[in-house]
Amino acid sequence: MNVTGVKMSDERYNWKRFWCPRTDNIDLSDRGYLYDPDSEYGHIYNPDVVTFESIETIQCLVLLGEPGIGKTRTMDAERNAINTRFEQEGGTTFWLDLRSCGSDYMLFRKLFGSQEFVSWRNGTHQLHVFLDSLDECLLRIDNLAALLIDEFKNCPVELNSPEAQEMKAYYLKLQERENKANSRPILDPPPAERIASCLDECESGNLSAWWHLNREMTLEPDRARYGDELESDLTVLPGWKVADAATKARIVETAKRYVLEQDPKTQEWLGTNTIYPIAFAGYRALRLLLQEAPDFIFTLPTDVWKKWAPIILAYSTSSGVEDENPHRKLTKLAYEHAPDDIIRALLVMIDKQNEEHDHIFITREVEYCWDDRLADALLNNAEDEKLKPVCMGTLLGDLLDHNVDEAKVFTELLVPLPLPSSEDARNRAIAAARALMIHAKDAGWSVVGPAIQEDNEFGREVISAIAYNAESIGKRLTEDQLADLYVWLVRQYPHAEDPKHDGAYTVEPRDHVTNWRNSILHHLQERGTHPACEAIQRISHELPELDWLKWTLWEARNKTRRCTWELPQPAEILKLAGDPRRRLIRDGADLLEALIESLNRLVVKLQGETPAAPFLWNVWKKKDEKKMYRPKNENTFSDYVTIHLSEDLGGSGVIVNREVEIRNGEGSGKGERTDIHVDISVQSSRGKVRDRVFAIIEVKGCWNPKLDRAMKTQLVDRYLKDNCCQHGMYLVGWFNCNQWDSKDYRKEDAPKINIDEAQKKFDAQAVDLSQQDMRIKAFVMNTALR
Repeated sequence: MNVTGVKMSDERYNWKRFWCPRTDNIDLSDRGYLYDPDSEYGHIYNPDVVTFESIETIQCLVLLGEPGIGKTRTMDAERNAINTRFEQEGGTTFWLDLRSCGSDYMLFRKLFGSQEFVSWRNGTHQLHVFLDSLDECLLRIDNLAALLIDEFKNCPVELNSPEAQEMKAYYLKLQERENKANSRPILDPPPAERIASCLDECESGNLSAWWHLNREMTLEPDRARYGDELESDLTVLPGWKVADAATKARIVETAKRYVLEQDPKTQEWLGTNTIYPIAFAGYRALRLLLQEAPDFIFTLPTDVWKKWAPIILAYSTSSGVEDENPHRKLTKLAYEHAPDDIIRALLVMIDKQNEEHDHIFITREVEYCWDDRLADALLNNAEDEKLKPVCMGTLLGDLLDHNVDEAKVFTELLVPLPLPSSEDARNRAIAAARALMIHAKDAGWSVVGPAIQEDNEFGREVISAIAYNAESIGKRLTEDQLADLYVWLVRQYPHAEDPKHDGAYTVEPRDHVTNWRNSILHHLQERGTHPACEAIQRISHELPELDWLKWTLWEARNKTRRCTWELPQPAEILKLAGDPRRRLIRDGADLLEALIESLNRLVVKLQGETPAAPFLWNVWKKKDEKKMYRPKNENTFSDYVTIHLSEDLGGSGVIVNREVEIRNGEGSGKGERTDIHVDISVQSSRGKVRDRVFAIIEVKGCWNPKLDRAMKTQLVDRYLKDNCCQHGMYLVGWFNCNQWDSKDYRKEDAPKINIDEAQKKFDAQAVDLSQQDMRIKAFVMNTALR
């Protein structure tokens, strides 16, 4: 059996389900919905659709359908009903979820070896067996059907028992149905004569025969049953296809008269579930004329458009592109001539869909009609509190898709902080947040982000409802916003709680959230931007338990390098060749080399013919005593180096096509403001910043008690850890000299080795600490007095 119904969430809907034989078709031409078979006209369109009660007596019944549409719940409800009946009549039921059967042995043991089955074989009572998840079991036991058939054949049935009689009656019914299908009589009179007769009636003044003509055109010569009576395109029907040119011309002319003269009596069907044949036939006439007589359509007077506008909007069309385009063209034409009538009909249908459903789908029919008048009408309707929150969210989504600014403001106001406490206001806030995330250009994150951070339960309700459609959301969020979202998702939906599946399974909202959460990192990684690397770095810092994030960051940096690298321009190469001091910096390693070259030039200044080293020393002299020298503090030394680098690199043009910013870092405590940050903006040929290269310089005087370990404890473990900057330099000011005042306690703390030995020592440390993408260089600067 095929089922008509789709499960969209974990909520249970008390829907009445209908079923039909696998060999028959289901007409879902009402925008993908099933016409109510219990309604006045519904049985015409789906004569083979039945309720479960009418088939529950079939001895062997197999229910087929997409996962999650309610087959299990239907069987469970039937089992409960049978159990209630058996309390008076006697009998048992047996339920087995076949997912628990991984082999034919397990199947036989759990089913045919069960106490219920063995008791039935040895007794006289009835047994109803319910087997769930047949499709999933087939993935493990490919001959499952044959095993079940063979074993059930061995179950005895008395020839005169009610069960045997029922089986015989059902077999005869199937045979009778098959015989009827194989012996279709030729229609008398044939369809061509029926069509001609209807045309005669129309031409004689009885325009109501046009509707009957539409029905007769659905007939095949050897099939007594009418075809799809809701098909909007008459030219695809059998009657049109076999008609000669003269008959087609008569049909077109009759359509013209029908459109001009017939009254659709809109008040009798608009806003109801009534299928009104006269109005439907008018739509088909307009559709035919759009294709076969477009000049006539474009000259129709306004009053004609006004009377047909409601049915043009309301007519059910299938979802195929070929079918929808003519429909929307007609709707656009009707809106151009009768906008008020289209809007009035639209609002009536919105109210009806709000009453009967949890979704507004009629607005898709006015896709070609959007203007300020339509937007205002829909926004006013969305503000009406009689709308269900979910339906309101649908309208707001349509408005946001069309960039209606007033709708954006209204939607954001529905998500205040603090969040509302009343149930209705909270549900509207959830619906508004969903609409913003899915439809707003910025995903509404400035409003939705703080809301979900404030109220985790609110956030979970929003996120679980939109995760299935989250692919576009990530593209509309900044790197920082994606980082915030990812951290929140990990904390609310931990990896350890992710669903585990074995084999086929139904995708639930939690699966969608898991997939979305994981895709955010991949999206950041593939952006190939420096802000994306910084975002991943921040995520790693806030979620240290996810130690594998370092590999994601490594891949993101590689991607960024590939995306931001540009071939040097000829002018840059000529500048480099013409000035040996110029250097092309592509990454952090190049920056460190440029810094070393610059610091070597500073050493030359410090120890040259007119040495600048004395500027790094405090000097004083008491009366009748010689001068005394003590090194200035580390902060002053750091400032001196900063000034030099700014002038040497930023001012001298050493770095081609880059802007260099050199500054002191703040540190976290008194006396620690000794870091120097070097930032380089990598620019394109048009001057646009496309990447940034960083290095951090940790400055120490040779007397510092932490000199031997600060390269690791401060530079590596503190400043470079969890930082997008992974290139560092350890700069030591080497003040050891005879002029240093021996009464200065710092001199005693300085290492008793020469400057060359110190350089080798710190170089070895730097090599040991460099790992993966992190690169460390050491520089011992001669700041001694001569």
